[in-house]
Amino acid sequence: MKLLAELLRYPGVPQAWHDPELGTVLVPVVPVSFRKAEHAFHFFSTVTTLGTPQDVAAQEIRIECFFPVDASTTRAAQWLAATAEPRRD
Repeated sequence: MKLLAELLRYPGVPQAWHDPELGTVLVPVVPVSFRKAEHAFHFFSTVTTLGTPQDVAAQEIRIECFFPVDASTTRAAQWLAATAEPRRD
């Protein structure tokens, strides 16, 4: 606590930092939200890259995956996938 008190004494520290809202849960991701009709979808994403590829073409591969943030997004995404018509390309 002494370290925190010392850091809060530095000039320019926002006043809101002195009395943090401890009831608010912070997540270590940036959520992304979409809306389709009446359904709201809340996801976070991860991006995977290949570290040391043996093929120069593989060096450019980026794979982005979206994961539901909450149970309602999981249910809504499952409903949307089940009711979607197959694509005809």
